[in-house]
Amino acid sequence: MMSYNLAMGSSIKAIPPEFESLSVEERIRYVQDLWDYIISDSPSIPVPEEHKRVLDERLKAYRENPDAGRPWGEVREELLDKLRKR
Repeated sequence: MMSYNLAMGSSIKAIPPEFESLSVEERIRYVQDLWDYIISDSPSIPVPEEHKRVLDERLKAYRENPDAGRPWGEVREELLDKLRKR
């Protein structure tokens, strides 16, 4: 069994043995599904003060200059186009 130290100081006690036999894409999907499961109880998940501060700063910047950004669809297409060219 492997133990991984995470940025927040906790560690995973055991990685399912099947996890290591998955492809990278399958591992990412597994983690995404796991995260979806965790956030299904989102009201009980605390938001760190630092995250709130960053969100407040970004909201303030948006309100001061709402035309500075680009629509998500445009940014997404640009990113997907870059990935396709790899």
